[in-house]
Amino acid sequence: MTWNRFSPAARQAVAGAEAFARRHGEIARFSSDALGGDFALGFVAADHLLLGVSHPDVRADIWTRLSLDPADVYAALERALAAGEWPPPPTDVPLADRPDPVDVQLDESAQQAMEYAAAEARRLRHPDIRPEHLLLGALRVGQPRRRAPESLGCLVLGQWGVTLESVLTAILATDAEAGTGLYAPRASAFEP
Repeated sequence: MTWNRFSPAARQAVAGAEAFARRHGEIARFSSDALGGDFALGFVAADHLLLGVSHPDVRADIWTRLSLDPADVYAALERALAAGEWPPPPTDVPLADRPDPVDVQLDESAQQAMEYAAAEARRLRHPDIRPEHLLLGALRVGQPRRRAPESLGCLVLGQWGVTLESVLTAILATDAEAGTGLYAPRASAFEP
């Protein structure tokens, strides 16, 4: 994963997601001289990314636009995820399949969420990947169109009306007010 397109707030959100997963036993860090470094076993899932984006220390203006307090969102997500109401995948990874030293390990849902986040940033003509793009990516993974949400995090957010459509509408409204993204003025090809 290259982090050069991620804003500092988005990086902080991913780090928060990893910290939560580690704190709750979904990621174990260990050192091994025999293996040549520090390693992580386990995963960060898309639901962890939702938690990272909603952390009150992460500067994610999207929550204000959605009229939600990020501390309330974070607390609700943390309660639901910490209660273990969704089944974590096994963490007994064979030695040969262990991850690279000290790298954020993403499960398939988080990898998809990050790919969707990057695609949304490009589509919206934003210069970097921000927390709101991570939110869109995680919602897209956990809330497939025309189907019930498949992630606990999306179920929790859905109780407050946070959906793909509401987040995208909020981002577009912010861009329109600021004259950025899709609403940024474009230079004419004929101007010197």
